[in-house]
Amino acid sequence: MEGLILSVLFELLTTLFRIQWPRWRILSKLTGTEEYQDCGRYARVTTIENIRIFRFDAPLLYINVEHFTKSFDKVVDEFCIQEQMASQKIEPIKEKTNSCIRQMQMNNTEAHPINHVVLDCSGITFVDLTSVNALADVYQRMHAKEKNIYFACVK
Repeated sequence: MEGLILSVLFELLTTLFRIQWPRWRILSKLTGTEEYQDCGRYARVTTIENIRIFRFDAPLLYINVEHFTKSFDKVVDEFCIQEQMASQKIEPIKEKTNSCIRQMQMNNTEAHPINHVVLDCSGITFVDLTSVNALADVYQRMHAKEKNIYFACVK
């Protein structure tokens, strides 16, 4: 009997941890297929310029809504930083200077801004009121950044 109680308690704790700190993924298209999978897991993936796909793999509840917003913000901020770095091509100035420090100038000709973020909701099997408010907040923040957000596979 003690073993049964211990195994039930262990299962409850592991379930709670999986819900509280679930996995999230950045999806990319597998090369040569129409399937989208985790870009960190597969080497042969194709990313689509201007679009990022984010998947959250757990029910979205008050327990993990903070983890969801932090993960989503991390993904968006990371790609915004990559966008800025890609848009800043550094070239030397052609003029002669007497300075021993090499002067550089920025050229913003090759920018590929990320305008669209797709939130794949296929892993989100349940939401509560706190989660709905968090999703609305995410939508408003993306709208304020002048980026489009799309909700895919909503159940």
